[in-house]
Amino acid sequence: MMIEHKLEKARAGYQLKLLDRLESLGVLIGRLRNVEHDFDLETVHKAQQLAHRIYGSAGTFGFATTGEAVKIIDQTLLSVLQEKVAATRALWDRLEEVLRQAQEATQ
Repeated sequence: MMIEHKLEKARAGYQLKLLDRLESLGVLIGRLRNVEHDFDLETVHKAQQLAHRIYGSAGTFGFATTGEAVKIIDQTLLSVLQEKVAATRALWDRLEEVLRQAQEATQ
């Protein structure tokens, strides 16, 4: 019983951090979305690294759905960095939608 309580407490603490991280990711994606051309690759890299960290830890704390949604963001941003996909407004719109799904799954 004691271990279950500690695990639930750790999960609740992580949930708050996760919501903050998802909000930070949203700010970065929003910045990228609002630039028509010549977006900052450093910002793409920061967003991809943050998404990768979220994806890597979310499942550990029981947020598998959040992790899977953020995995899409991680892989898409990595593809942008590797110039495998074009960074269009439609792409940023899609990533914002996936991020909303991740946030909903975290509530």
